[in-house]
Amino acid sequence: MRGSLSNTYLQNNDKRIEEIKKEQEEIQNMFLQESKFKPGDLVQVDYKISNATFKVRGWISRITFWKNCPYYHLNLPKKDGSRGLRVKSICDGVLENITSISHIKLEDLKGGAK
Repeated sequence: MRGSLSNTYLQNNDKRIEEIKKEQEEIQNMFLQESKFKPGDLVQVDYKISNATFKVRGWISRITFWKNCPYYHLNLPKKDGSRGLRVKSICDGVLENITSISHIKLEDLKGGAK
């Protein structure tokens, strides 16, 4: 009897974990659909780590999530302003705090990553 109760309890926990994962995925998809920033967009991200402020410019290659925080992966520009292969990842609310994200023009990339 005891074994079947614990199996039922574990099955209920597993079911609830799956429901939570599904809810999380739905919320993340809603964020991606409603965001004005999409993969391929050329952006500038200003962010802080501790008291230091940084800025990175590049193309959003993808947006993922870590601990429910959006994680922006940017392809950094080469010195000539074209899209490079190097990637900088910035996660809002983990180690960094994003203070702003804005679309920029290709002309703003002259001289490579700042």
